[in-house]
Amino acid sequence: MQGGAQPTGMRRLGTQGSRSKELVEARKALFDATHGSEKAEAFREAVKRNRAQVEHARRNTALVLHPVKHARYLGKWDMVTSIALIYTATLIPFEVSFIPPTLGAAAWFEGWFLINRLLDLVFLCDLGLSFFVAYEAQARNGGAVWVVHHASIVRHYLRSWFALDVSTLLAPAAFDFYIASDAGASELTNLSVLRTVRVVRLIKVVRLVRASRLYKR
Repeated sequence: MQGGAQPTGMRRLGTQGSRSKELVEARKALFDATHGSEKAEAFREAVKRNRAQVEHARRNTALVLHPVKHARYLGKWDMVTSIALIYTATLIPFEVSFIPPTLGAAAWFEGWFLINRLLDLVFLCDLGLSFFVAYEAQARNGGAVWVVHHASIVRHYLRSWFALDVSTLLAPAAFDFYIASDAGASELTNLSVLRTVRVVRLIKVVRLVRASRLYKR
């Protein structure tokens, strides 16, 4: 060999090796670009799902009142409810036993009737508030956890105290409004029938079970 020139076969082998290396690098770049875009798309989808979950959780907890975080406001309302319960426990039986009822439209100007309507308003507001107050549930580890998901709070209240709260509110109020109507005034002339109807108002005393919820809260 003259002048250190390489054989033709070696030059061809070097050229093929260089081309093979370029082909491998091109395939690797194409693979990285393809899978890199897939990973980027998967990451963007994960971010979207996470944002949607955060927004959904925010909407479902925005109106929820936490007994610990909102103890100041719930405590004041519980005082109002406690006063209403004390009145129910003490004066409702006295009223039903000893205070003669006022029939017809005149009942709307009678103090006992108006106080009962005020109590109904308090318990109605408390009923509505119960749909937004977090409740305590047992955790898997045996401890306790506050449930702040609004839909879960609604389902829990409908399955637990809702029926009792509605019955102790609507049933006595319906009889009171009937007594205060013209139809009730004309039909409830029989004293024994009137006393029987008035006893229904004692259903309000069942509201005292609310005290257990107030104490727990």
